[in-house]
Amino acid sequence: MCFLFFACKKELTLDEKSQKYCDENMEFTCTEPLGDFYFSGKINGEDFCVSADVDGYWMQNGIGTGTTTSTSDPTLSPGATPFGSFYNFGFVPPIIDNRATEDFAPFVTIWTPFIRDTTIYPDIEYFKRFIKEGDLTLWESDKDRSTGFYFSIAWNCVLLPGYDYYKETRPLAIPVVGNTLTPSFGKQDNAVFRISELKISGVPGFRVYDITFEIECDLYYDGTNGKYFGRLEDGIFKTQVVMP
Repeated sequence: MCFLFFACKKELTLDEKSQKYCDENMEFTCTEPLGDFYFSGKINGEDFCVSADVDGYWMQNGIGTGTTTSTSDPTLSPGATPFGSFYNFGFVPPIIDNRATEDFAPFVTIWTPFIRDTTIYPDIEYFKRFIKEGDLTLWESDKDRSTGFYFSIAWNCVLLPGYDYYKETRPLAIPVVGNTLTPSFGKQDNAVFRISELKISGVPGFRVYDITFEIECDLYYDGTNGKYFGRLEDGIFKTQVVMP
């Protein structure tokens, strides 16, 4: 019986080994002082933050689109017609090479609800529809993405045996695996998602939005139907958008 048990034990694939490594070795940390624009909070009681202009991080705000592809040919063709669009707010780590960031360098992202239309609207349209002070709705996995905001914390790891190996063997496309945590794939008790401060100012030719989101929620692995990760508390996402 022992022989049969060990003989039938499944060997993990390289992707599975890499994913397991990426799952089990993530540590959330915070480098202070923070800049003017940042995300900070506590994950399972541990301080976590990322900040624009600290450790090479930058603030990525702009319009994103959603596009469908065939399962038989899941290649996104240039110029494909989107089914919808949204506005993205994010803090992003520096890219060190093709597709690769440092292992475990987190991305923090907020998407507005989708506008279900093949038209991509000017930036101001997303703000008119979705950006307002007060409580906002989080998107739930069993609902249309046009009904709520999407929040996530994600990180990547280069496929094992690691960056140096692929830099030598296939430098034009460094392969990575990754994880995404979000409140949208599990039950929420006492979640908070709101814009607590919205300041609109102007300079000649531009409108400036200073936005502060407050976030508290349970976090789940994206797409896993309820695999729980932990609790985010005292989340502050402070960003600025300048548009013509």
